[in-house]
Amino acid sequence: MKAKTHPTLKMLCFESGGRSYALDVTEFTAAAGSCPFVAYRGLPAGVSGVVQWGGRIFPVIDLSRALGIASKVIAPGDETMFLFSVGRAGGLFHEFAVPVPCDARLIAPVEVAPAPKGAPSCVRGLVRDTEGCEAQLVSVHNLSRAA
Repeated sequence: MKAKTHPTLKMLCFESGGRSYALDVTEFTAAAGSCPFVAYRGLPAGVSGVVQWGGRIFPVIDLSRALGIASKVIAPGDETMFLFSVGRAGGLFHEFAVPVPCDARLIAPVEVAPAPKGAPSCVRGLVRDTEGCEAQLVSVHNLSRAA
């Protein structure tokens, strides 16, 4: 399948486990830092804890588990930003938060290609930006299903 050009998309790109990942910012309702996060034992597989934002409690998707990587996307002590999906995804959770490193950068991909073979189920494609950097495009809808 041939890659498609998408110059108007905006993605938040971060690295973990030696790979780059991108999240489509239009799939999220809001972003916030400095949110109270609490890790609990006994939560459903794929959920690393809960975070409070806007007077509500949101389950936090464990990106490391969803992406199938051994290293933690967010380690204790890392500066973290949470992206909130409110009523936009299917699967087990309709509202949830996704933690990303504060050093994530905004990119404007110029090309979206099919997901690489063997990619986790939450990866829906491969994006390339104007500088030629590639990242696996993570689907918010598939993240909620993977949790």
